[in-house]
Amino acid sequence: AELRAACAQRRRGDDDTGGDDDDSAGSDSSDDDDSAGGDSDEDDAVAGPCEVGSPDQRGKTVFLSSGQPGGNLGGVGGADAYCQSLAASAGLTGTFRAWLSGSDYSSSPAARFTWSTEPYVRVDGVQIAANWLDLTDGSIDCPIDKNEYGLTGTIGSSSNLTWSVYTNTKADGTPGLTDPWGGSSECYGGGTTCHCYDWTDDQMSGVDFPGSAVGSVFAWTLPMTTQVASDWTDYSFVNGCAAGTHSVYCFEQ
Repeated sequence: AELRAACAQRRRGDDDTGGDDDDSAGSDSSDDDDSAGGDSDEDDAVAGPCEVGSPDQRGKTVFLSSGQPGGNLGGVGGADAYCQSLAASAGLTGTFRAWLSGSDYSSSPAARFTWSTEPYVRVDGVQIAANWLDLTDGSIDCPIDKNEYGLTGTIGSSSNLTWSVYTNTKADGTPGLTDPWGGSSECYGGGTTCHCYDWTDDQMSGVDFPGSAVGSVFAWTLPMTTQVASDWTDYSFVNGCAAGTHSVYCFEQ
């Protein structure tokens, strides 16, 4: 995944404010350059490879769900239907399934997905992986931060960024969570808590802490860089399965 280093940075222009101040103290050289047809610093800013895709890029479409449906999805099959419905509403063709695992291997993307030999691309044409093997090698080229309409994912109608995603899926597409604290249990807190009881529970919390293993679209630190390492799918655990907080990754087959 050769683009991962570039994709972990947010877009920024060249900020030469110091140089501009010096110019203003002497002559208006920047103004003269602009009037003569020269490019300003702002014009020179180049979008990164994760920000501008090609509408002609062919491959399997991937998106972040625009909604946050909660943990009661009606099982993995219901999650697949949810992704299919979102794709249809946005005019996307093809068969879509949720990047989501339940309690066993048969429910995981490694078992349910077609292992594509084509690139996986966002709705805006940006490639996130060259094929299935590249997708599951521990990192992706670019973050899956665009929804089915090609917009950056947010929580509901707010401007808050969607930072976590229901997954219970490791980077290789198999079920589970790698304990970030190095514990002996891959799915800390108890096995049934990492997939909202096989995606049939929408409680906020409970005695045995129903919840889900999650991936992360944005790092939970400042600055909020996008995730392209294994954290995109295998990040941490949330105590709760209620609607309104976590999205789902959807992949065309």
